Amino acid sequence: MHDDPLSKQRAELEKRKAQLSEAQRARLAQRLGSQHTSPAAAAPSTPFVAPRTETERQIAAIWSRALGRDQISTDDHFFELGGHSLLAVKVMREIHEALGVSLPMRAL
Repeated sequence: MHDDPLSKQRAELEKRKAQLSEAQRARLAQRLGSQHTSPAAAAPSTPFVAPRTETERQIAAIWSRALGRDQISTDDHFFELGGHSLLAVKVMREIHEALGVSLPMRAL
């Protein structure tokens, strides 16, 4: 019975779940619990930490414009705040134009 594809997928998910940190588990639980709400309306899962450097302020301003939010914490997660892949491409382009650096998508 463990050889069926569904059982294999469940086993793999349980293995990955065990590797998550407590904070990651909490964020995942929050996202799964609120999957019927608009991603743009999702509340940040971390306390607000103001940008400290000019680079952080520039990136926060880019995120703020793209996500339509007044405040962006340095600990916020782009996709949890309603970001999606197409918006991420736009944000990455703006970061490249503003700072002259190319970052991998996972940096969001």
